[in-house]
Amino acid sequence: MVLAAAGMAVALLFVNSRTHPQAAPMDVSSSAEPQPDLDDVRPEKITREQAQAWLAKHDRNAMSLLAVFRATGGKNYLSEAAKIFPDDPRVVLAILSRDVFPAERRKWLELFKASSPSNSLANYLSAENYFKEGQPDEAVRELGEAAGKSQFDNCAREIQANSEQLYKDVGKSPAGAATEAMADMTEEDVLELADVRRVAYAIKNLMQDKLAAGEVETVNHLAQTGMMMAEKLNSGDSGKILINKLMGNASEVLVLSALDQNLPCNFLGGLTPAQAVQQIKEEPRPSRELAARFFAAYPEVSGFEMTGYHQRSMIYGKAEAMQWVVEQQTSAGAAK
Repeated sequence: MVLAAAGMAVALLFVNSRTHPQAAPMDVSSSAEPQPDLDDVRPEKITREQAQAWLAKHDRNAMSLLAVFRATGGKNYLSEAAKIFPDDPRVVLAILSRDVFPAERRKWLELFKASSPSNSLANYLSAENYFKEGQPDEAVRELGEAAGKSQFDNCAREIQANSEQLYKDVGKSPAGAATEAMADMTEEDVLELADVRRVAYAIKNLMQDKLAAGEVETVNHLAQTGMMMAEKLNSGDSGKILINKLMGNASEVLVLSALDQNLPCNFLGGLTPAQAVQQIKEEPRPSRELAARFFAAYPEVSGFEMTGYHQRSMIYGKAEAMQWVVEQQTSAGAAK
């Protein structure tokens, strides 16, 4: 439990500076039976025997391979999933978030877009790559396509539910399984948010270039595009995840910082960028205060409360789940 709490706190800081891990390309031509990955130093959460039993139970399908990969850190499981399920968006996203095939990243980006055509995240990841390769026009085209899609799905809920079932099946307590599953989901989320943050920075830099060239209309259009991206992070199922909401706010502030801070904007409802930024900065304060109270209460959280926390996280979002735990602890303290 302490590890999960620390993981949540570290994740909030980690996402500010995360870059793609330096990963060597995987050999997807290897046999289906994975071998021990001697290069991995990450502690395994399950044994090899438990992993093989879980995979056999689920016919080595895509999600079972991904769950075992996250539980063990064994890259061979991800390699196997990439070989057998290259059209599964959940597999492709795991590949992209770790940049495990850097020389073929465009190929995997196109596979993600094709396998998940309504998911704006695919376009944002593609835009990040175009920005990195010095193709801003292509990146802006991807941003435009993303703006027209309502879905932003990084599979967080599915990852958490699938991992939780794995840990329960190997004998962990409900609270322990939920805690490990949340850690797996958070780690995955942080990797993807790093790409989104780079998109926000790239939009800001492009806005500054266009502003210097006197292309005010283009600057305003880019600002609105960036704010749409932030809104996708802040709303729906994505917005229920505290880290996503904080990143959405941070991305919006980045984009607005490239505008004239004292010039009212129609797309901001007549507010100046400075006023809009101030509103955004004030919004997360209750979340930060709640997080502080939650982490203060965490050492005393019971197994029942931890299970309830994870269940509520998946249904109502992290903030409401944290509030529930704080209220439970407050009530228990008052009853003593």
